[in-house]
Amino acid sequence: MKLSTRSRYGLRLMIALAMSYGGGPRLLKEIADTEELSEKYLGQLVIPLKSAGFISAVRGAKGGYELTRDPEGISPLEIVNVLEGDLFTREEHTPASPGTLRAASELWEALRRSMTEVLSSMTLGDLARNAGKKNNDSLMYSI
Repeated sequence: MKLSTRSRYGLRLMIALAMSYGGGPRLLKEIADTEELSEKYLGQLVIPLKSAGFISAVRGAKGGYELTRDPEGISPLEIVNVLEGDLFTREEHTPASPGTLRAASELWEALRRSMTEVLSSMTLGDLARNAGKKNNDSLMYSI
């Protein structure tokens, strides 16, 4: 499964903000340059993240964006849900439904449960700590 750029870039934006949590706001331009992402695209992503209460905008010379909540209390699942909505459409089936529909529905439900478990098993703080580690070629999480 491939998540959209909204989730992938939005999560990177949130990790960058988590890495500087408590240190004041950061400019989108700075994050875009560091992360090699489009500032214009990040500007579109801050709108739903701000509406959901994850970030706030600070105006002025020392302005920018910052997290409104402790990164230890934010899961990647919450971020993905804000940026994507529900990842899986649930197909309703009855005992009289074709066997293919029941089998496919069971697979999608198992996949939804697994992805939900993984995305909620870590915090934005965990990801920020891992991003700050030197020579960390792969991140492995146990579930």
